[in-house]
Amino acid sequence: MTVDLTCSSDSHKLRAVYYETPKAACSSIKKALQIRPRKENIVRAYHYHKMGGAPQLKTNMLEKLYLKDTMYDQKHRVDFSMSSGVTVGNCEFSMYYGTFEESIEEFKDYYKFGFVREPVKRTVSNFQMFFNQEDSFRFSQMKALFGSAAKTMSFEDFVGKMMKIHNHHWEPYSKYIKDSTQLDKLGKIENIKDDWQEICKVLNIDESLPHENRSKKAKVEVSSEVKEKIIEYYKEDYANFEYESKRC
Repeated sequence: MTVDLTCSSDSHKLRAVYYETPKAACSSIKKALQIRPRKENIVRAYHYHKMGGAPQLKTNMLEKLYLKDTMYDQKHRVDFSMSSGVTVGNCEFSMYYGTFEESIEEFKDYYKFGFVREPVKRTVSNFQMFFNQEDSFRFSQMKALFGSAAKTMSFEDFVGKMMKIHNHHWEPYSKYIKDSTQLDKLGKIENIKDDWQEICKVLNIDESLPHENRSKKAKVEVSSEVKEKIIEYYKEDYANFEYESKRC
């Protein structure tokens, strides 16, 4: 899967666009902004947030699976309320699926914002979230991608395999935000409190931000060799988003 679609959400009420990036507080931000998928994009929403690949089933079957998933496992999908149809929150954000260039052109006068995260820390966070076997939903995603090897996969193994298997959770941010100069605010997780407050002041909305998808913080040792691989894989992100690649 190559990421040609920028997963973003727009609000005509606030005249703003949020550019979603995985493992950069996206679940927390979507809950704060009450972002839920448009009904006409339910297949893409399912494919982006669960499947991680091109949908192989018919639309009506995917819709049934998505509804079953969201109703059955609310613990892990608290920001998707599909059981009684799609609703729009107070900020009136709706999911928009199109290319980055299309969104920039369509919402040229809107306030545009997003968040990024330092790549090594992002990779560690992905490993902590997905390979916590107490989280059956997340771990099942990894078993679907990596098979039985997921049960005993080390961080080093994960880094090697994630570079060969495309998944939106670890695709470089540069594939989502292709030109950060087009955004009015590109926040960083490392400074999320201040950056989020700045965004909320511009939008004139409540500054509270829930902490969703808390990962079990098992300690992960990152060797020099593995760190070098991560830096190389995310070299565009380091360059585009002004992160310092501290090589060992």
